[in-house]
Amino acid sequence: MAWSTITAHAQLSGYNLMEYQLGNIPEVKPKDLSTLYEQLNLKYRYKSVRLSVRTEQFFSTDSIKRDYQILSQYQLRYTGKKFKFKVGNFYETLGRGLLLRSYEIPGSIIEDRVFRRRQAFYRDVLGFMGKYSSGNFMIKALRGKVLNNSVPPGLENRRVDLVEAIESHYKVLKQTLGAMVMRYTNPVQQKVYSGGFLEGNLPFNISYYGEYVQAVGEGYPFLNFTSSSSYGGYFSLNHAYKNYGISIELKDYHNLFLGYGFTDPPLLVKEQAYPLLNRSTHASNLLNEKGYQVEIYYHFPNENMITLNTSRAVNNLFRKYVFEEYFVEYYHPFKKGDILKLFADYAEDNLILTEKRFAGGFNASVILTRNWTLSFEQEAQYISRTDSAQKNPVNLYSGLNISNSTQFTAGLIFEYTTDPLVADKSATKEIEQYRSYLGGTLSYRPDYNNTLSLFAGQRRGGPACTSGICYEVLDFSGVELRWNIKF
Repeated sequence: MAWSTITAHAQLSGYNLMEYQLGNIPEVKPKDLSTLYEQLNLKYRYKSVRLSVRTEQFFSTDSIKRDYQILSQYQLRYTGKKFKFKVGNFYETLGRGLLLRSYEIPGSIIEDRVFRRRQAFYRDVLGFMGKYSSGNFMIKALRGKVLNNSVPPGLENRRVDLVEAIESHYKVLKQTLGAMVMRYTNPVQQKVYSGGFLEGNLPFNISYYGEYVQAVGEGYPFLNFTSSSSYGGYFSLNHAYKNYGISIELKDYHNLFLGYGFTDPPLLVKEQAYPLLNRSTHASNLLNEKGYQVEIYYHFPNENMITLNTSRAVNNLFRKYVFEEYFVEYYHPFKKGDILKLFADYAEDNLILTEKRFAGGFNASVILTRNWTLSFEQEAQYISRTDSAQKNPVNLYSGLNISNSTQFTAGLIFEYTTDPLVADKSATKEIEQYRSYLGGTLSYRPDYNNTLSLFAGQRRGGPACTSGICYEVLDFSGVELRWNIKF
């Protein structure tokens, strides 16, 4: 809840996130490790000016971990009719992220495997940004140091890359032509990149976007595609008409891992809500990767819907590596509001020794009464690997949830795997052939401003992807309590 102060134009609001854990990674001592992470966000707005601050703190009973209390973000922002200025910590993206993409995944907390410090998951820029917009013309400039979130709070050298950039675009006849230039500097190197993009709408409900960037200057002639060059290209084409739509995307990334990793170009793989498929998401190799993604959907007259997706990527790293995936989903709504979704997936990814990967499952949601809904999800995955020592694992996922509108949700999650990379416990002499995870969740929202979430049991970790950004989640065994407060 926000309240007015002094005048009707002033407003103070806030958000607090607290997460307490009692537990640890399975087989890691102490089993009853106690940690607390808290994040406080305050915003004050007066007319066109806004001041915001964020503090983060972390406490642990493990003496090896370092507690920290930091002022992690602050920003002064002015927003006018034509001008916008930001000083402090801010988020900004050039084009579609081939050169720079800063972001925040709201509510996400990550933990590094080495230092085991929990922190919010974001990557911002510390500096200043100015933007001018008038009619069909826009220009913005920024300068600042990018956060390297792979280095946890409390350590030095979290901001090594200094980025300076200008981006401008002009709209004419429903088309937008843009250009950008960026220089980044760190103790190891300095490079300059330039590029441009073109986007707009065409007849027959067609929209498109194309972007190309490359290193320029000494040793980097224009449109140079040799092995030593550094460039990136991305193109998308979309068409929708009545009951169907199609999307086509192309990519070509070469030596595009800049600095300590502040680029984040489109992955061109489908982002999955199904846990087993999300955990298996292909991560782009920015050193050398070409590929495409095509997705088609069709709405039937009875409101059923089918979605087809395929993606392919080729890496030339010492030798040729190929990733391919084919996905189909069928959505069927029933008259009284029940929903059934079926999916099947096939993939190959020889860069990670996956010769074949099959997956399938369903998600069903049933309305029990006016306010209560029951949902059940079942997924299965089989992987054939080229490395015989890793065998051919099977992964299973089951989820059961019951909810009362948005106020109350309770659920059970069960996972089973025969993957030897996961099943074998390092703390035992035996070689375990399988491992299972069972956990329970409970969420309660007594009012708009408060949300309480509880997890108890064991949770499987691994890669997780949100909004095209992938990160690692650690296994956990214990109890976790989260409290979100808005005021």
